[in-house]
Amino acid sequence: MSKFAILSADKTAILGTAAGTTEALRLARQHGVPRNPDHIMPHGAALEIVMQNNKPAPTTSFTGNGGVSAVAVARQDKFDEAQRQAFAKLGHEFTPTAPVFERGTRVDPTIGAANFSKEGARINALPGREAMLAAADVIDAEKRMQFSVRLPELEAVADNGRLLLRRRGKRADGRANPARPVSTEFVRALVRNHPAFDVVGPALYTPAGLGGLDVSDKAAQLNKFLQDRVAPSLDLAKRTVKQGGLVSIHTRRTAADDGWELYHVSSKRHTSHHLNGAQFLRAAARAMPDDLKYEVTYDRNTTDVQFNAWAMPNHVVDLSAGDVFKGGISGGTSDIGGSYWGGLQFIRNLCLNLIILADERAEAFRVSHNANPTTVLRKMRQGIADSDAAFDLIREQWGMLREVEVEDPKAVLAELAKVIGLPRRSAAERDASVEMLLNGWAAEPGNTKADLLNAVSRLHLQRDLDSFEVARQSGKAMAWLLA
Repeated sequence: MSKFAILSADKTAILGTAAGTTEALRLARQHGVPRNPDHIMPHGAALEIVMQNNKPAPTTSFTGNGGVSAVAVARQDKFDEAQRQAFAKLGHEFTPTAPVFERGTRVDPTIGAANFSKEGARINALPGREAMLAAADVIDAEKRMQFSVRLPELEAVADNGRLLLRRRGKRADGRANPARPVSTEFVRALVRNHPAFDVVGPALYTPAGLGGLDVSDKAAQLNKFLQDRVAPSLDLAKRTVKQGGLVSIHTRRTAADDGWELYHVSSKRHTSHHLNGAQFLRAAARAMPDDLKYEVTYDRNTTDVQFNAWAMPNHVVDLSAGDVFKGGISGGTSDIGGSYWGGLQFIRNLCLNLIILADERAEAFRVSHNANPTTVLRKMRQGIADSDAAFDLIREQWGMLREVEVEDPKAVLAELAKVIGLPRRSAAERDASVEMLLNGWAAEPGNTKADLLNAVSRLHLQRDLDSFEVARQSGKAMAWLLA
């Protein structure tokens, strides 16, 4: 069998196969697709991705017209219990949001069903984890720069036809502090695109606006701006004076790439410990699972960045008010303050048209921007791992394990015997352990990951295992199968 497969740019088709990396790179170049691990990968992994990306849009069917469905109520009872257990794994209590209509009332077979399929098709079309890396690239492209100033203490002075900027007051030896020429880019960054400066208006204080004034008037106008507008706009002005007067000015290239703009002012402490949104996204992407669909948003104005990794059930019988129809793992941060956060997120339908929705979340981590970066990364990775493990309960409810086929179930079962810790002190015991798994699989054969998990759960029929041990082994098997 071929070792490598070359995926199309949209990852919906295998364009060719190759026995080695050299041939795979040649084929990728021939087909005009990126020569990277996202498009050149082992054949089995590529096949799973293509199957996932070509899934039909989720659908719903109905056992009756309108009214409360006993099928829906029973499904919601099981799902709500799974969601309750998932939230409990993250240390949260959970109460389902009450729908507008009686719980289990079937959605409108035209509008509600269509909205469900439409949202499913949108989710299926979303990319994988590479969306997080693409958003990080967008942030990096802003070419951000930052520098420190004693903003509340600055003053402008006129000297030989030049406009200079220096600290107010004098040095310890009684001489005046040195003055440096005002940077055009500094003034532009100071006054552009910052909420505190909106009331000023750009004409007077941008370099172009100052150009029509003589140097003395420029100094006077800039001093008035610094005194009346800048220092009072900073809630940390007094605090920074006590810390030595240092604040960090955060600048970046404008969207038109025709200059620099100010997007944030912070304390030195915040700056020295801060992981920006791009760094956060890249670190989170390495920890996130592969079986979800990724939606990433970045708001340049607020610097808010958020990722949502979604899953949906393929088919729902009697989709109803009170059903959770979408869920996954979300997280985010902002580069102008706040924290890094992430956890589970579920969308519950509350009406008959999938229009009134409830957003139900359970945080797995929240870390202040002032925390040490090592602490941030450690808590983020652990929080994502905990969320992923808790979401296994939902994967089981939605049958996600049954969507992925394996080429050689018997070979995978042999590996599973090692994973779940069956006896292997000798070759004979190892062979007997694998044989037990094969017997369980043969009783209910199938070539999906769910069928292999079922073989593990049937071990108690061949060995003296209590329910806790069966659950432990099944949990280890599920984690490995989903990895």
